[in-house]
Amino acid sequence: MQELEENFKKNGGRFEKVRLETLFDVRSNPQLNKNAFVFSEKGKYPYFTRTVTNNGILGYVEYLDEKHKIPGNTLAVGMLGMQFFYMKSDFYAGQFTKTIFPKFNPFNEKIALYFIAILNKCSKYFLSVLVRDFEKIFKETEIMLPLKNNKISFEYIEQYVRELESERVRELEAYLIASGLNNYQLTDNEKKILMGGGNCNFKSFKFDEIFAKAQTGDFDIQRIHVNGKGCLYINSGLENQGIVGMTDVKAKIFEPETITVDMFGLAWYRDFAYKMATHAHVFSLSTLNSLSQNCLLYLVGAMFYLKQKYNYNNMCNWSKMQQDSLLLPVLENGQFDTAYMDAYISALKKLVIKDVVEFKDRELVAMKQAVA
Repeated sequence: MQELEENFKKNGGRFEKVRLETLFDVRSNPQLNKNAFVFSEKGKYPYFTRTVTNNGILGYVEYLDEKHKIPGNTLAVGMLGMQFFYMKSDFYAGQFTKTIFPKFNPFNEKIALYFIAILNKCSKYFLSVLVRDFEKIFKETEIMLPLKNNKISFEYIEQYVRELESERVRELEAYLIASGLNNYQLTDNEKKILMGGGNCNFKSFKFDEIFAKAQTGDFDIQRIHVNGKGCLYINSGLENQGIVGMTDVKAKIFEPETITVDMFGLAWYRDFAYKMATHAHVFSLSTLNSLSQNCLLYLVGAMFYLKQKYNYNNMCNWSKMQQDSLLLPVLENGQFDTAYMDAYISALKKLVIKDVVEFKDRELVAMKQAVA
């Protein structure tokens, strides 16, 4: 990427600040509550909301009318998260959202991705102002862009994004090969297990039959100092699996290959050393038997129901969990059927990674065609 930038400058290109007002129009969306729409797996139109997950898309809906339909090939932003997303096709939107219309040509997905990366860096700044002032502040904001012959170089922007994508796809390919995830073909045994076969028996176990007594962390909330040093710090919560960041504050370090369960009943497998909070009642559960990563992931999956049972009003702790149980596959002698657990998780991994591998293969073919 550095070479691309250096060549651009050698050929008369430069980078200068450009006011967003000269590039985009901001319009409030014709808003409708989600109850006004018919959601469907075959729905043609994205329903954009103020969420920051799934590119801001809550789901896909059937056609409603032209009055509320918003043109695609634009940028959309929710006022609560201030995350910008590219909307390729026409869409509908919920409350507290706006659409950013480009004033220039050409505008396409690659150019949009370039601007999204820049605009999302301004997210905290936009969040610091009142919603009613967003349009004014947005237009006054200046961003650094490539210029050539006193015009924005969209050719450079597209080339930059293409090379960045190519670089990431090559890195993805190398990772998939190194990790053994490049093969997503299910074995006959994995297919049988996913279809409910495998001739496996199941037995209910109390938590204290499976795990040693839960240990709690000794990390006081008042001492939190995330500075990128030391080891990872674990708190309660769904976001980023409860991982807050890295800290070198002195505290007990828990070993990898364990499972944590927080006060909300959220269970996570940890393959790294970490420190834990005490105030959030996060528990580390070390298995009595030496189990593989896949088996530990199977146990985490079996604990899924805990998050539906525990909450702020009924916080999870070890004394309560001792009354809970897990239904697990066993052999005739009553021991865990680790082969079944391992094969089941292996099959799920392959199903999850399949789309990623196929995407990577399509992108590599497209890259080779482009070069040719």
